[in-house]
Amino acid sequence: MQGDVNQDFLGFGKGLMHKFGIPAARAQEFVNEYTNFTAAQQAAEAQRQDAVINEIKTREGAAFDAKVAKGQQVVKALQLPAQLLGQIEQNIGTGPMLQLFMALGSKAGEGSFLPASGGAQPLDPSQMAPNDAQREIDRLLQDEKFSTAYYGAQEPGHAEALKQMEALYAARSRR
Repeated sequence: MQGDVNQDFLGFGKGLMHKFGIPAARAQEFVNEYTNFTAAQQAAEAQRQDAVINEIKTREGAAFDAKVAKGQQVVKALQLPAQLLGQIEQNIGTGPMLQLFMALGSKAGEGSFLPASGGAQPLDPSQMAPNDAQREIDRLLQDEKFSTAYYGAQEPGHAEALKQMEALYAARSRR
């Protein structure tokens, strides 16, 4: 198990034991106890993470595998180094990492996931590039339901349609 011990910490511990006059045999007992303690902590954390994963699997049911696969596709597309992903997982845990992957995967198909320059059509005009705002204006004006609300002052949704178009025109004029 000593291969898993931080060598700086081990050196500190040896120096500390020597400083307080603890014989080598007793120091080794301390190291053994500490090693057993950390192994038990790691096992308990692994059990906790397994419980979180099982809870997620139960909650998601048959969709679990598909959601995880979609999340993995998104993370792969982000081209993050495996070492970084490992560090994140180590810090937040496997269960939360799994939830993060699934959340990313679920957002990947939504228009607001990618920035405007990525070809998606964000729902927030303040985040749109001018050309994307123009495409959204054109699309909305072709939509019969939207056009009815936009041009009809007495139609339900008229005020919202006006606000949306105003924001889109403002986004279109940004250069």
